Amino acid sequence: MVWFVTTRGAKRATVRSVPIKLVSAPVLGAQTTMAALTGQSGWQISDIGGTSMMAYLGPDVAAGLGTPTNVQKSLGPLMQSLHGSRSPKKWIAGHLLNADLGGSGTDSRNLTPLTTSANRAHSTFEQHIKNMLNECRQIEVDFSSTQQTRSVAAAAAQYPFYYGVRYTVTVSSDRYADRPDPADFHSYVASHIEIDYCFYKFKRDPYFPMMSSGPVRGADITANPKLVRLRSTAAPSPAHSPNITILPSNNPGLHFRARIDNEA
Repeated sequence: MVWFVTTRGAKRATVRSVPIKLVSAPVLGAQTTMAALTGQSGWQISDIGGTSMMAYLGPDVAAGLGTPTNVQKSLGPLMQSLHGSRSPKKWIAGHLLNADLGGSGTDSRNLTPLTTSANRAHSTFEQHIKNMLNECRQIEVDFSSTQQTRSVAAAAAQYPFYYGVRYTVTVSSDRYADRPDPADFHSYVASHIEIDYCFYKFKRDPYFPMMSSGPVRGADITANPKLVRLRSTAAPSPAHSPNITILPSNNPGLHFRARIDNEA
């Protein structure tokens, strides 16, 4: 699932959470014992949730553009089965792309079953992404101020890019059940998700913002010290939740990776 969100402005490209490209591969449950899912209960393969999500989120992303989950529509048959399976865990249909960032709570491609503790762990990273976008938004405030106090050309020279976040969630193909069994509904649930996100720069071009775009590097901040604010957001740590494992990053402070397990 890929969301690239942009709208053309008179003076600059602005970004908001409206999907203009959505790509999703089929959920291939047959990799384990998932083939039994169809035909057994009449479910559709997609009812077990999505496999991955990638979003390019710009500085103008605002809350309220997505939708919450619905107990009847959000992976309904699977979630009802998990709730009735005498599992010691409490389960919810968790967003891959958070509702505040434009994610759907009823499109099964944007959902995966998560324990409540795993969902809380994921939410700490979602809040971090929102904090990162706040810093990106402040750069746009500085850009507008430079336009007003100096000139459009001066602002464009100082801020040739606008900044956002590239955010990826991958649902593991490993199963939550110790021994996958078609009769065990935990066999249709992933053991964990992995998240990967980073500050991303977009060319300030109203028509082709993805040209010359890419992850923000330390060299970008060296070249423009005003971007140092991008390093000011504190990332979540394993201390926030036993479900969290921090994964290595090749660009610390600007790029973040983590694994979130359903089983703490």
